[in-house]
Amino acid sequence: MQLISLFRRKKREKGKEDKFKNEEMRKKKEKVGVIDLSEEIKNSLDFTPPQNLEIVEEYWVDEPYSKIYIVLDPENEEYTYNVAKPKLSDDERSIYYVVEELIADTVPPEAEDKERYLRMAFENIISDLGFNLPEVSKEKIFYYLKQDMIEYGPITPLMKDRFLEDISC
Repeated sequence: MQLISLFRRKKREKGKEDKFKNEEMRKKKEKVGVIDLSEEIKNSLDFTPPQNLEIVEEYWVDEPYSKIYIVLDPENEEYTYNVAKPKLSDDERSIYYVVEELIADTVPPEAEDKERYLRMAFENIISDLGFNLPEVSKEKIFYYLKQDMIEYGPITPLMKDRFLEDISC
């Protein structure tokens, strides 16, 4: 009984510590001007179900970049699996292709932190080319670079989906 009580007390203390740490982190971010872009990225997701379909389930696999929608067509009684990802504007897409061409083969396979390495190369190329992009555009472009260069390409959200067990055609 004392062990359970001790466990509960430790858990409460840990929760208070985590809450304190999260608050401290938020204050530090505000102090140095770090901006949370997650809401802006979420608003750029490219999926709107048609009126006649019903969303049965929705969940994030890589918040705020990839959201899964399981949709039911009541007329045909068919379910579809839909992935919503940030939509790139025409300008962002053009910049993506330029950067992708320049950055190709720059992430060595033996690099320990490939994402950090890719981020540095991306930031250097953007700076060298003189692109003046909003932070949300940079994050969306980087998401696609990371997905295509160090993850699984277009099937990355499916690979990250912990509920997906089987894929069939």
